[in-house]
Order: sequence, then C-alpha cells, then structure tokens
Amino acid sequence: MSWARIENNEVVELTDIDPTERFHPSLIWVECPAEVLQGYTYDGTEFHAPEMQSS
Repeated sequence: MSWARIENNEVVELTDIDPTERFHPSLIWVECPAEVLQGYTYDGTEFHAPEMQSS
C-alpha cells in the first residue's frame, strides 16, 4: 500500500508508511496504487500519469 502527498493537484511525495497522524493535518495524503509516481496529477478521484511531450 502506498500514499501520495498532494499539492496543487500534483503528487509531490510518496511513502509506503501510513502517514495518518504522522504529519501536520494541513498536508493532504491519499492512498494510491503502487505505480503512481511523483509528478502524477490527482483529480480528487483518480491519478493520471503526466503526458509525454514530443520534442
């Protein structure tokens, strides 16, 4: 099980240790699938991988 810290609808930090009561309550942690990475976005329901940009 993993958790993502969300800031401005973006995953900015991940942990596999339950963050409940470990951090200030103003930080938003959401349980997430293991494949979620830093930089993904979160719409309040689902996580989305960043779109690949072509050069």
